[in-house]
Amino acid sequence: MTRLSTSSYFNREDISAMFNINEDIIDSLDINHRNDGVYVSIKLKKALHTCPICDTQTDKIKDYRERKILHSVLTNTPCFIMYRARRYQCHHCKKSFFEHNPFSHMNMKVSVVTVSNVLNDLKHVGETFKSVALRYGLSPTTVSAIFDAHVFISRKRLPEFLCIDECYAYSGSNGNYVCVLIDFKSKETVDLLSSRKKQDLIRYFDRIPLEERKNVKLLCIDMWETYRIVAQDKLPNCKIAVDRFHIMQEINRKLKTVRTRVMNRNRYIKPTRDVFYKAKAGEAEAIIITNEYYQKDQMYYLLKKFDWLLFLSYENQLNTLNSSNEMKYNHKLKRYLNYRQIRDLILDIDNELKEVYEFMRDMQILYRTATYDNATERLESLISKCNQSRIKELTDFGNTLIRWKREIINSFIIVYTYTKNGEQIEVKMNNGIAENKNRTLKLLKNNSNGYKNWDRFRNRSLYVLNENDTYHLNPIKK
Repeated sequence: MTRLSTSSYFNREDISAMFNINEDIIDSLDINHRNDGVYVSIKLKKALHTCPICDTQTDKIKDYRERKILHSVLTNTPCFIMYRARRYQCHHCKKSFFEHNPFSHMNMKVSVVTVSNVLNDLKHVGETFKSVALRYGLSPTTVSAIFDAHVFISRKRLPEFLCIDECYAYSGSNGNYVCVLIDFKSKETVDLLSSRKKQDLIRYFDRIPLEERKNVKLLCIDMWETYRIVAQDKLPNCKIAVDRFHIMQEINRKLKTVRTRVMNRNRYIKPTRDVFYKAKAGEAEAIIITNEYYQKDQMYYLLKKFDWLLFLSYENQLNTLNSSNEMKYNHKLKRYLNYRQIRDLILDIDNELKEVYEFMRDMQILYRTATYDNATERLESLISKCNQSRIKELTDFGNTLIRWKREIINSFIIVYTYTKNGEQIEVKMNNGIAENKNRTLKLLKNNSNGYKNWDRFRNRSLYVLNENDTYHLNPIKK
């Protein structure tokens, strides 16, 4: 007959749930309160066990071993299982082995419930091995060992629509960049690589069967030349598209360079106090100097304070510039203005600035309205405009458009459509999902002050990034 000695702290009915154990297999169970926590002494009933070596059944007991197992079933006080484990001996091969128990894995000093709690907490990006360790009264080393023993995320099959991007998230022998492969349609992370170098990527794809690589129909990349070279070589049926964000980022850099040049050109040393006094007195030369200063100062002010008006996205321009926003008094300019008027004042400062800005707007409209059928013609028109420009930044950007012309056109391929509020939405390839993944990777790195073990960082990253990826119930044999 089973002997159960419990205190008022526990209900008899809760024992099975709390300790992952069926009452029928318990020989004795005693619960005691001590200064350092709750101690649960458990002894299982004697039973036939199968030898793991020769599969012979035996009930011969060789000896007993006392084990102390941390059990995180309680949140307000530590709980320990004091388990009197039997060691059986096989009649046939004479090998000895410990009996199976339902509340802990072999040779582990933490319970199955504790392991489960630890792994569930590590699913959240804000948790670290240290924070979880503090919560359950463990060491960070133990939490790391639990994670390594139960979590291994395999590479997923290459999808039809693949995104590849890099992120500064891990410092290792192969460099400081992590390469992220993402299924565009499912949004799942396919794999995480420790390098974006050409030879490393070639070796990675060489290990994947050719038939699987042939499945990739469209690849979205940034303007890292290595990705294009590797894709052309290792993904034979794949078209390559360059992410529109990186194209727009490049033209924004050109606009910023021009803006900075114009702003510095209008930087003007403030005249001395005597010059202002002479101007008030009506001295012609002083008036010219002060007027020039006021004019340059206002230009510099506009370019410095309201530069953000030049870099608004297409949607934000519509909201900010086209809306009927109220005119407000500007003390520096001494008049009432709205944002559109301020933007126009900035563009009137310099023709080069205006030309680059208008070209940037043309690029926004291209991505907003062009289709795969007319993208070639419209892009060639923009390239021609760059070639005709005398502005170095535009001619350089024109060369970029020429170099990535085919990939830019491919970015207008419709991947799939869906209906929202009765309207059909067409979805084109982009690396927006990759940027979200990269932010998560950076958070993992920053919260933990970095990782030294690549396998651990890869598994933790995929474990967090992919909602459906989970841990193994039993420790992984490596």
